[in-house]
Amino acid sequence: MMIFKGRRYTNGHRHSAMSLGMAYAPGIEGPYTVLNNDRPIFEVDGQGEAEDPFLWKDADGYHAIFKDHVAKFTGERGGGVMAHSKDGMRWTVDKDAKAYSLTVEWEDGNIEKQGQLERPFIFFEDGKPAYIFFATMDGPGGFENASHSWNMVIPIRNKK
Repeated sequence: MMIFKGRRYTNGHRHSAMSLGMAYAPGIEGPYTVLNNDRPIFEVDGQGEAEDPFLWKDADGYHAIFKDHVAKFTGERGGGVMAHSKDGMRWTVDKDAKAYSLTVEWEDGNIEKQGQLERPFIFFEDGKPAYIFFATMDGPGGFENASHSWNMVIPIRNKK
């Protein structure tokens, strides 16, 4: 199973809003088949744009985090969304949907809002999410106002 970001090129515009889709292949080398009748797993019109998905599977099913591009799920533009699925097709966003925030607390206690958090990647220990990695930059306001970019890692506080 693979999750991906897609766009349509329509009416001479460079691209449409971003959405997430699912594809399946019998093996890593493919061939892949787009699932859900080529429809996104979250509808852009009702739920807004999404990108930077990270997908994993455990005994409870599939789980995904992704960036809430327009604050429809989390109330924070650029914040992270947590969703779950038993089959990889029908997804439910957590009631408390926010998986991560652009506001981070550093080891020294300082709190700072990042300009962006990009390309989340989760590192697992003993089968449980332990750390989340991001490409990030200062800001505020994203790429246009950034002066520095770097990679960061944040420990995950697992629910007991």
